Order: sequence, then C-alpha cells, then structure tokens
Amino acid sequence: MTAAAPAPSGRWHEIRRSLATICDNDQVFEIRAMGRDGAIYSGYLLDIDEAARQVEILDTADVSGIYVTLNPVAPALTARRSRVVKIRGDATTSDADTTRRRWLPIDLDPVRPSGISSNDVEKAAAHKKAQEIITFLDDHGWPGAVVGDSGNGYHVLYRVDLPNDEPARELVKGCLEVLAARFSDAAVSVDTKNFNAARIWKVYGTTARKGEDTQGRPHRRARILSKPDPIKVVSRVLLEGLVIEGNPRPQPAPTRTSGGNGSGDFDLAAWLDKYGHNLPCKVIPKTKTGQRSFYLLDPCPFCNGAHQDGAFLGQAAGGAVYAKCHHNSCGNENRWRELRAMGQPGYTVRSKPQKPARAFEIRNEQPGLCKEDDDIDLICLEYPLTEMGNAARLVARYGCDLKYCHPWRKWLVWDGTRWKPDDTGKIMRLAKDTAMRIGDEAHAAGGSSDLYKWAGTSQSHSRINAMVALTQSEVPVLPADLDADPNLINFPNGTLELDTFTFREHKREDRCTKAMGCEYLPDAICPLWVQFLDTIFDKNDNLIKFVQRGLGYSLTADIGERAIFLCHGSGANGKSTLLNTVAS
Repeated sequence: MTAAAPAPSGRWHEIRRSLATICDNDQVFEIRAMGRDGAIYSGYLLDIDEAARQVEILDTADVSGIYVTLNPVAPALTARRSRVVKIRGDATTSDADTTRRRWLPIDLDPVRPSGISSNDVEKAAAHKKAQEIITFLDDHGWPGAVVGDSGNGYHVLYRVDLPNDEPARELVKGCLEVLAARFSDAAVSVDTKNFNAARIWKVYGTTARKGEDTQGRPHRRARILSKPDPIKVVSRVLLEGLVIEGNPRPQPAPTRTSGGNGSGDFDLAAWLDKYGHNLPCKVIPKTKTGQRSFYLLDPCPFCNGAHQDGAFLGQAAGGAVYAKCHHNSCGNENRWRELRAMGQPGYTVRSKPQKPARAFEIRNEQPGLCKEDDDIDLICLEYPLTEMGNAARLVARYGCDLKYCHPWRKWLVWDGTRWKPDDTGKIMRLAKDTAMRIGDEAHAAGGSSDLYKWAGTSQSHSRINAMVALTQSEVPVLPADLDADPNLINFPNGTLELDTFTFREHKREDRCTKAMGCEYLPDAICPLWVQFLDTIFDKNDNLIKFVQRGLGYSLTADIGERAIFLCHGSGANGKSTLLNTVAS
C-alpha cells in the first residue's frame, strides 16, 4: 500500500499565488535562480503547480534569489529545458523570445553598497517611496497595482497589454525614466533598467539572500502585499500621458529672436552663454534623445525654495523651447517665458488673457455636433479641464443621441428609430468613451501634457459619474414632449405622417418612443385579413370600411372625434380575433 502524497505546504501555496498573479494560465514562463556560488538554474514551464513545487525545492541557502519572466515567452522554449536545472552557458530568455508585454515593473531599491541586504531604515524609505508613486499614479487615473515586498525594497506592478515591439519598449522605458526623474533621490532609486521585454522578477514566497544574513541586514522573504481584484490594464493613453508629462512636446514658446541682425532661429545654448549666469539656479547640461539641448535646473527656480529637484529646460529638435518642473506644486504649463525674464534684462512676460470657461455656452453655439463632426477633437479643446468641461465634451460628441427625463429619472437614447429608455447603461459607455477621447484631443493639440494628464484623471469612477450627472440638465425632455404629435405613426423602416400620408425617414425631433412591430409596406396585400373581414361582416362593404376607419383612428393619438368604439355581439363571431390581431 503506497503512502499518500504529502499535502502542499504553506510556502508552496504562497509561491503558487505569486506565479498565478504574474503569469496567465496558458503562459509559458522561465524560472531562473542565481546560486551564491555563481551557478545559474533555469527551466521553462507551463504548469504553475509544478513550477511552484520546483521553486520551493530550489529555495535553499545556496541560492541568492529566484526569479520568473514577467512577460510570456514563446511556447517552443519548453524544448530547451522543461524542468529547472543547473546550466552552464546555455541560452536564457531574450527580448526576441517574448511574445507580448504584460507588466510595467517599478522596482524601488534602497541605495546601499552592492551585494548586501538593506537595513530596516533603508527598506522603510523604499516603502514610503512606493506609496508616493502609487498615490501619484492613482491621481492620474491609473487602476490599482500589485504591490510586493522584494525582500530588500518594494515592487509596484501595473498590468499593461502591449506588443513586444520598439514603440512599446520606448513607452515602458519612458514611463520608468519619468518616475525615476520625479521620485529617485539619494536614499531610494527607481530602477530604469527594467524596460526590457525579457525582464525577470523576484518570485514572491522565496528568500532574497544578498550578502551575509546579519541582524542589521537580514535575509528576508519576498511576498505580495496587496493586489486589486480584478487586476485592470493601464490603457496606452495613460502610459503615453505619463511620458508626455515628463517629456513634454511643448507649445511653441518664443523661438525667434528680435534683435541683432533681425529674426532667426532662437538658440537656447547661445542664450544661456549670454544670460545663464543671471538665473537663480545652476544649469546642468544633459543628453536627451530628440532634443537640440536639455538641462536640469538646480534648485527649481519656480517654487520659491519649496524643493530642489525636478525642474528642467530644453529646446526640441524643431526649435520649441520649454521650461517645466515635475512637481505638481509648480504646475504643468510651459514656464520658459518666466525663466527667460529671470535671466534676460529688459525682457518682460506679457500677461495672456484668460479664456473664460464657457463649457455649455460653446456647446449651445454648435448644438447636436455628435461624433460625426470631423473637427470634434479641436472643438472639444475649447472646453475647460473640469467636470463641467467633460460634461460639455459628452454633449458635443453624443448629445444629439441623448435625452434625460427628470420626472422619470431616466435616460433616453436614440437608437436610429426611436428614443428608447437606456436599460443597458449606454450613457455610461458613452461617458467612458468621452473620457478616453480626451487623449485624442491631446494629440490634436500637439501633445498637450495637461490634456494627457486630464485624460487619465477623467477615467476615474467619480469623474465618470460627475460627467453623467452634469449632463442631465443639458439634454432635458419632459414626458409631455414625447410622442406628442398625434399624426405620426412610427415604424421600424420610417415614420408615416397621417395628415399628409407621407412616409419618410425617422427624425430625432419627432421624439417618438414607440415603433410598430412591423414595417410599413403601402402596397402590401393581406388576403387572409380581407377574407376574415368579409366572413365576420358578411361582405358588407360599408360596414367593413367603417370598421377599418375606426381601427385606423384608434391607432393614432387623436381624440378630436370624441368617439369610442365598442364591439358587441354573440360569442364566437370574431370580436377577440379582430382586436387581438390589431393589438399585436
């Protein structure tokens, strides 16, 4: 008699939960471990239960760390090694082996000498920094993150859905660089090297063993601290918005000179040579791809001493000059004119008149635009970045298809035939689409960082609900306004005007909420119905025509004749058949 297999341990369950969080059920992934003697262990697996078992066996004092590929790899790689084994010079996962990007990995690592574990103070600083990043991205409308304790620092993982191509690589790299520029400091750094598609990540439930296991710098077990349910994908619009905010494509600032030999291309480097010594900050040259010149400003000249870092100055390849700061307290606008006035004697900043926040006034000048308008993105640029502005965007894009009846407390949506009660939440879907399309407005504005940020913020639950609530008063309708014309009968294929007997297309302004259950076919014949009338009325043509007129009149909302029609007679003479046929 064979003994029963031992029940899985608590460690196994923790490791399995880690792998199931990072890897999809049908995803091939690599498990890789680093031996403390320099050895490498590697294997490609599909079965998460089996992978957890092998990882648990591997997690001994001889291994400094165990990792898993964050992104799915080509299924064919299981032919390399279908179990975790010790390798010597064999291939491991490359970027080309990765099929798609599933995670944006943010690694908060305490600054310390290499090869040793962090102490409690260093690790606490990384935890605080992780919370700052989560709060920052939450304010930008990002969904919840998987938060992990790496053993020595902290992880923040956001789910993405990107192809494994060069634009996606640059997008992930740009996001990490923006976060590093904003949050890295002398105590904690955001690892900017985690942009490669083949990135490996600590398996939670295993132990991080860097250096000696001492009381002050102990070996610790990595673990998942929290994860949302469900884990939602960060949209590409939000990812691009973060990159644009950190690396703005600014509106053209003064890019031409007005002195010397007349006008010519403005040269920021030459301006700094002449006036840079007057600025209240150090100007530190840096190299930045796609920029004619780029500088860090230390300390920030815009905050009156509130912070040191975060400010930068640059000139794009096209000549546009920009000066900004990553800190929210400094705002998101281009402050080059202000900086120029600090350094260049005689240069003054002319105040720019504020455009009034005319959200619904603008909409009323151009009613019923709906999404068919080719210039809708440019039109929506005139609306303020507020909840009222978002409601105006919803009205501009979809207002011609929306009505709200306050007495009924119901939304009505135009379905192409009639105004139909919104029983499926279409208004919420249109509001979500409107929020997403603010990213299109940002593109139309040449990459406005303010708009990209607002596009992310607008996708929160509270902003969507506010947009819908504020739109109610802009598309009102009363019950008395609906189905108000007694001379209209609505059919699935058009509307019949009874006073002129004209059959035409449906119109929103008819405000019909009902439609007949059959199409209107003026030349159609009904031999069975004619035979039925002949039978029950004994072929009395005058009586049949009277009944037909009465039935037709009863199908309208007209009560001008002040007549009521009653069917009477003995049983089984066609009364119920007549009425049921008309009613159906």
